[in-house]
Amino acid sequence: DLPLAEQFYRQAAPCPEAAFRLGELHTERGDNEQAAFWYDRAERGGYHGVRQSPDASSTYALMELAKDATEAGDLSTAADLYRRAVCSGSTEAYAELGFVLEELGDIAEAEVAYRRAAEAGRGLGWYGLGSLRLQEGGAEQAETLYRRAADAGHLGSLINIGIMQQQRGEHDLAEANFRQAAKAGFPNAEVLLGDIAAQRDDQAAAIKHYNRAIKWGNTDGLIGLGLLLEDDGDLAAAESHFLQAADVGNLHGLVHLAIMYALRHDDERAESYCREAIEAGYIDAYIELGDMLHHEGNLESAEHYYRLAGG
Repeated sequence: DLPLAEQFYRQAAPCPEAAFRLGELHTERGDNEQAAFWYDRAERGGYHGVRQSPDASSTYALMELAKDATEAGDLSTAADLYRRAVCSGSTEAYAELGFVLEELGDIAEAEVAYRRAAEAGRGLGWYGLGSLRLQEGGAEQAETLYRRAADAGHLGSLINIGIMQQQRGEHDLAEANFRQAAKAGFPNAEVLLGDIAAQRDDQAAAIKHYNRAIKWGNTDGLIGLGLLLEDDGDLAAAESHFLQAADVGNLHGLVHLAIMYALRHDDERAESYCREAIEAGYIDAYIELGDMLHHEGNLESAEHYYRLAGG
């Protein structure tokens, strides 16, 4: 629906990437004068994607097909489509190709793709490089790369920086980064802000943040609300929220139901929810339940679920 896409891009055109997308649409229509206007506006705003030539393949179509293939689990096809999108002029495709290659286990080539995206000014490329360094244990280098990603416009990297700051006890700095990411529309930042508010016993603020996360499609907000309700003793409402999360694919909802009943010594229901999570693909459900119980100080119960995990 290109007319509707154009309408939204125009509304978002103060954002340089939206201006670039308008340039791409006009290129695909053969309106090179308008395309040049929007590309120039994007570049003046700091967005430096590679412009399509009028005879290039439709980058938009290739990217969408690649995303569909990724969601369908056909990663080899997705990688081929992202490579074609790169050849048609998309630097964003380099970063997305990196994520697919990483999932395929080709870390060396993933790093090459991330680096090329980063060198083209793509914050997502710096983000991918940061994630690789973090997996290798290079937290300090990862944080530097995440900062470069944020400086290049990928404000979701502020969440990663904030989590690292939390781990160091820099809670005010972490919260400031979460707020900036939330302002940029990242729903997982709203969840983290909800968690902070809940720890402060500011239930009204926590509910506000969790509901924003849910509105933006993050089902961890449902789990956050469920935990608030559980703390208030409203177990029926808590169970309803956890089940809503599980019904849309967030299997942590089932694990939280399991711990809710395990803490009340209803092991039959706790094990039932764990088995349901495992059957749905969450193979570490017993282990996570054991970890949660261990954290709560219920060592004997934790050991019971660790044994089930091992069996």
